Amino acid sequence: MREVKLRKGILFMRDLQNLAALCAEKNRIDPELYVVNNVQRGLRDKEGNGVKAGLTQISTITSFKNVEGVKTPCEGVLRYRGIDVKDMCAGFLDTSRYGFEEVAYLLLFGDLPTCAQEQELRPCWRRSASCPRTLSAT
Repeated sequence: MREVKLRKGILFMRDLQNLAALCAEKNRIDPELYVVNNVQRGLRDKEGNGVKAGLTQISTITSFKNVEGVKTPCEGVLRYRGIDVKDMCAGFLDTSRYGFEEVAYLLLFGDLPTCAQEQELRPCWRRSASCPRTLSAT
């Protein structure tokens, strides 16, 4: 995994370029997958169904299972980058954290951040997370 180092919690242009390159690398879709899986490059395929989430490797949704050769509905499972969202949320609740930054990092860069990566990016997240005065005044 490519490391992005921040200096004193300040995001410099080179850091931003490294983060953008890492994001592009982790979210690239092989164009051949569109053909192999018959997926259109829009929000709907030819039959009007939504684009398959698993093609992006960002999320997968399991809503059916195969029971003796029959497609059978099951309790749904949502996974981000292969991690069950329920398990992730349980971990955040167990440690009294919201987990927003970790999930955002996971979705953008393909892995949960290490403690060091999270600590380095925390000042950047915080500077970018201020609420508009009109919203915070209510």
